[in-house]
Amino acid sequence: MQQYPDPELPHPWVQEFDPSSGRPYYFNAESSEVSWCRPGEVWSLSWDNFTAGQYWIDRDGNTAPLEAYNQVDVKRFLRTRS
Repeated sequence: MQQYPDPELPHPWVQEFDPSSGRPYYFNAESSEVSWCRPGEVWSLSWDNFTAGQYWIDRDGNTAPLEAYNQVDVKRFLRTRS
């Protein structure tokens, strides 16, 4: 898997891309922890390389539309989907 160093990520985190969706995810090379969210964040702004769409994503891969611009809106959106 291709790793992309990011000087803003804390050591030992690296950014990688999911081959099936093109979405970036984060991998801790020491603990093998994987997160869809940047380390230390609850929600991250993300993108899909195949559709060039932006959206919010949490650590578990739940997504919300870009229009949900704060955590309250994101949580409200996710409650309406379940």
